[in-house]
Parts: sequence; C-alpha cells; structure tokens
Amino acid sequence: MREPFHSTWQLVKAPLRIAAGVLMILLGITGLLLPILPGWIFIFPGLALLLPGTRAGHWLREKTERLRAEVKRRRGKAGEECPAPQEAAPADEPAGPDT
Repeated sequence: MREPFHSTWQLVKAPLRIAAGVLMILLGITGLLLPILPGWIFIFPGLALLLPGTRAGHWLREKTERLRAEVKRRRGKAGEECPAPQEAAPADEPAGPDT
C-alpha cells in the first residue's frame, strides 16, 4: 500500500525542490531591490535547495546554519543588555540639583 505513494513522491520531490529553490532566489533578488524584504535570507536557502549534493550546497547549508545560530545568539544577548529600569527619586528629596 505504501509503495505507490513512495514512488510518486520520488517523482515529484525533485521538481518541487527546484521550483522552491528558484522561487526563493527570485524572492531574494526582489528583497535585494526592496528595502522592506531582506534578500540574503531567501538567497542562501534557495541556493542550498538547488545544489543539494554538491560541495557548494554543503557549504551553503553550513553557512546558513552558522548564520541562524549567530542571529539567535545575538537576539538572546540583546535581551540581556537592556539596562535595568531606574528607580524614581523619593518624593521627599528634590530631583534636581540644590540651588
């Protein structure tokens, strides 16, 4: 029962991967031209989809994983670097310098 699905999936998988890769690269190029959309986020995974078994595809996957880890690390640090809120001065003491 599982054989027909498996063989159909094998026939459809490569064209879907290629179509997704081309679509991501086109989105990436559009993102390079538009200031709203970051293009590199789509270009690297798109190239990785189009070059799955090559050295370049392996290199791109490694770079994408490193970049993803770096972004997560920086987002975590950004939350830690926020200064603590300052306490308000008591009502008895003047807030400014004495005159």
